[in-house]
Parts: sequence; C-alpha cells; structure tokens
Amino acid sequence: MFVIKPRNNPTREQISERVALIRRVMMNGTSSTVSARQNATTHGPGVRGAVWVSRITYSKPPETDISESVRKAIDLLGDGTERYRMPEVGELEAQWVGWRPGVDKNTLESSGNDSKKYNCLMREVKSDLTILYVYGGAF
Repeated sequence: MFVIKPRNNPTREQISERVALIRRVMMNGTSSTVSARQNATTHGPGVRGAVWVSRITYSKPPETDISESVRKAIDLLGDGTERYRMPEVGELEAQWVGWRPGVDKNTLESSGNDSKKYNCLMREVKSDLTILYVYGGAF
C-alpha cells in the first residue's frame, strides 16, 4: 500500500513522478483494460466466519403494482411540485444470512450451491423473526 500526500502546489515534475508511480502499481508488468483493472480490484474479501450466506435472484414481477403504489404515495404525501423519474422494476438480488454455529471466525464460506446453503441456514433457525436489511443501490 502506498500513500501520496497532497501538497498545495505540486510541480510538473512531482505530478509526473506520481503518475509514473500509479502506472507502475496499476500495470504491474501486465497490460489490461481499465474495466479489467476495476473488476479485479472491486471484489470484497469474501465471506468468513460463523455465517451462512445464500444468494438468490428474484425475477422481475410481471405486475406494475409496486410502481403505482410508489407514485400514489408521492402524490399523496407531496405538494405537487415533485419531479422525478420512476425507475423500471427489475430483478431483485438478495442474500439470506444466518448464524453458522461451530465455525471459526476465519473459516471461508461454505462451498455448494445456494439452495443447499439456504437449507443449512434454515436448519439453524431458532425463531420466526426475520430482519429485512436493505443496502446499496437506489431504492
């Protein structure tokens, strides 16, 4: 890891040195596209520890009820001056997450398909309580 501390007025030579350093780090002896570099550096460290994670993608629903409900809520709660572009309803990517007992904090995510992981997760359930946690994207 390297840190470049900003200065108030870097010289042309200092800027050139910084650009050269960034190029050396980014290229690392190989040639690739910006998209490939972004893809290689935007992945998290993966799931570790006492947790089951089962990923699922729900298909786009054929109904438009949710869009109409949101429009009606905006009309009801707004003052008529609101301007917005209603996004289209699309697929929903989600994760079922639950406790995975007897596993060390550094243990990697269990291998296997997500259906199997979901079944394992559900075997550990001790309560009917489900928490919906929404994060990322535009809601």
